[in-house]
Amino acid sequence: MNLLTFSGVNINIMKASNFFTLRIAALIFVFTLAIGCTKAPNESQTTSDIQSKLATDSGLQGKQLTVQSDKGTVTLSGTVDTDAQRDAAAKYAASEPGVKQVINNMQVMPMHAGRLGCQSDDLEEVESNICHGTRILSWNLRTTKSSFVALLRYN
Repeated sequence: MNLLTFSGVNINIMKASNFFTLRIAALIFVFTLAIGCTKAPNESQTTSDIQSKLATDSGLQGKQLTVQSDKGTVTLSGTVDTDAQRDAAAKYAASEPGVKQVINNMQVMPMHAGRLGCQSDDLEEVESNICHGTRILSWNLRTTKSSFVALLRYN
């Protein structure tokens, strides 16, 4: 038997070794369990939660918006009327647990004739279409201060 005598007390080395090994194994099990419980949120759940948030915002209701989620990166696309709506959508996405990055590809397109001062709402008319196009591009250039971004939003 593996006995160690220390100050008159016999210690079984095998039992002490097994006890130490058991404690290490228990610690490893607890850490493994803790790591396993911190898994990332389900991508489809993240997408669904963001879409629900967008649908509750009165300025974003009824807009054709697309939300895609992949490994913590959310991509937003679609069209909105204002920069404030575009920014609000990005904030909703960023506030969702598990989201690390938001790529906002949403375009701002104020297509209503009344807001742009064109004579007609009918975009089938050439003059009206040109009026709308030039006003939208002009508005994009004023609000973005970048011709590249203005053209991206125009298209």
